[in-house]
Amino acid sequence: MYPPVPLAEAESVTLIPPDPSPSVTGQAGDTLSALDFATALARSSRGFRINSDNTSGGWDDLATLVASQSAFAVRPHRRFLVLDLDLAGLDPSRAQAREAFFARVSEACTQASAETVTVNSGRPGHKHLIVHLGTEAPSARQAIETLCRKGGLDVRTRGVRPPLAPHRTGSPSTVVGDPAAALSVLRHQAPSADTTRRLARCLGVPTLSHRMERVLLEGHQAGGYESPSNGRMAFALAAVGAGLGRSYISAALGNPENALGETFRQRPSQWQDAEVDRLWSFALERQGTWRTPRIHSRSDALRQVNEWETKLDMEPWERTSGGLTGRYARH
Repeated sequence: MYPPVPLAEAESVTLIPPDPSPSVTGQAGDTLSALDFATALARSSRGFRINSDNTSGGWDDLATLVASQSAFAVRPHRRFLVLDLDLAGLDPSRAQAREAFFARVSEACTQASAETVTVNSGRPGHKHLIVHLGTEAPSARQAIETLCRKGGLDVRTRGVRPPLAPHRTGSPSTVVGDPAAALSVLRHQAPSADTTRRLARCLGVPTLSHRMERVLLEGHQAGGYESPSNGRMAFALAAVGAGLGRSYISAALGNPENALGETFRQRPSQWQDAEVDRLWSFALERQGTWRTPRIHSRSDALRQVNEWETKLDMEPWERTSGGLTGRYARH
């Protein structure tokens, strides 16, 4: 009934029947099941089975999937950033580096007051980190995802097993800490964009201004640009100015959740590649005309003013009104 669909972001599976209706008891005495976590994490009330050949066995209601005792995954809601730590097949040094990066991201979430759920997914050296970020800061979110991928973590957007869902070996995943508190985190109202920006700063990744965030999320009209093309160019200039790369521009415009890229995504892939090249080249050319560093804060502005004052005091002014030179020509 359902044709096999490759799951590029799902785990390789060999199904072994798990214990029926896996559940845990929180500190408050509540009995929690995989269905509770799947409902809180999923983008919709449906998920998909995972076949033994790592393909989708078809979509079904979450309650049916849990009751079937089969391995299944959900498509996480976009307010969650889901990171997968997988150490399988890595040599000791690379495994240690990846674990250290996972710990760094987790610590940054604590510093940024971003709520998280950590899951032991049922296999040694394999964890999921679910970060509750919200959806209002797309450029910061994209920059964080890019950094996480560079650090060796898999950013799960198309499919992930929810907490307590069985692993391919039949072993259930377990929540680190109190399961009831973890479920509460997933059910909380989405945080503001400030949480995402704080996390980006804690991780040391660049972000766009609030105004350009709105343009990316809502479309060119939000910034007063007369056309999508003008909006894309302004976005590319802002991205280059923030230190973001060509791949970021391409990914941001290709993300269906960003309205600025709506007309961009309607065109063939060859046209999209050419458009990104055009935006990137023009933005780099314009960046070359910026003769002084960009001012990002009040302290930057005061430092720049101080440098100008110093130069004015030390360098003589020639041919000034009244025939004076040096600092006295200004008074």
